[in-house]
Amino acid sequence: MQIAPHRVALNPIEELRLLLALRNERPAPDMALSYLRRYALAIVALLDLMGDDEE
Repeated sequence: MQIAPHRVALNPIEELRLLLALRNERPAPDMALSYLRRYALAIVALLDLMGDDEE
């Protein structure tokens, strides 16, 4: 009998909540650039946590 390793991916719940909260915001026109930066950083952080399958 052989044992195969089992990888369990954790869901980045807090990062998803932040992304959803940012999605629902409606910034003023003069705050649009900073809003887009925060939204982009939240997406990048989420993608970094998800990683890739190539090792």
